Amino acid sequence: MKIKPKKFDIGDIFCCDTVMIGKHETRPQLTHRIAVLGGDLLVKVLEAYDDYEGRALPQDNVGVSYAPAVNKSYAFLDFNKQSGDEIYNLWRGIGDIIKLRARWKPTNTTTRFAMCIPPEAIQDLNLDSKYPNTPPGGVVFVKAGKGRSYLCISCRSGWVALTGIYYGGRKKMEARDFANGFIHPGAEHLFIKDS
Repeated sequence: MKIKPKKFDIGDIFCCDTVMIGKHETRPQLTHRIAVLGGDLLVKVLEAYDDYEGRALPQDNVGVSYAPAVNKSYAFLDFNKQSGDEIYNLWRGIGDIIKLRARWKPTNTTTRFAMCIPPEAIQDLNLDSKYPNTPPGGVVFVKAGKGRSYLCISCRSGWVALTGIYYGGRKKMEARDFANGFIHPGAEHLFIKDS
C-alpha cells in the first residue's frame, strides 16, 4: 500500500491476497506464511510498479476494525466463562508470547500453561461422561495411551487439555509430574481465575 505521511495503514492498496488460517495453525506459523506471501507481493509490485500504482484502490472504510494491543490481561483464564475451544484458540493466538494462566486454588499459586492440545484430540476420552460433576476449572489427569498424558480442565463447555504446566516460578512440569505432586485423592483439584 502507499505510505501516507504521519498516518498508519490507510494508504491506497497496490495489491493484496487472501490467506486462510488453518484450524490448528499457531500465530508463529501464520506469521511466517504471511511474511513470505507479503515479500512475494512486494517483489511483484516493485517489478511492475507503474502498472500497480495506476490501479491502486483506496481502502474501504466499511467493516474497519482496530485490533487492541495484546497484553498480559488476555492470558488470564476464566473457566466459568470460556469454552475449551476458546481457550485452545487463545493459546494458538498468543501462547508463544504470553503464557495462559490460572491460579491453582489448593495452594493459591499462579500457574502458566505450556501446550494446549486440540479439543478433538481428546473427544475419544469422553470426559463429560466419565467426570460428569466436574465444575469449571476442575482438573483430572488422564493417561490415554502411549504419549497421551494430559491435564484436562473442565470449562464452561468442553475441556481443554495440557501437556505441561509451569507451577509458580518452577520450570515446566509434564502433566504426569504435576498430577503426581498436586492431585491427591479426596483433595480439591481446581483452577480459578488469577488476579
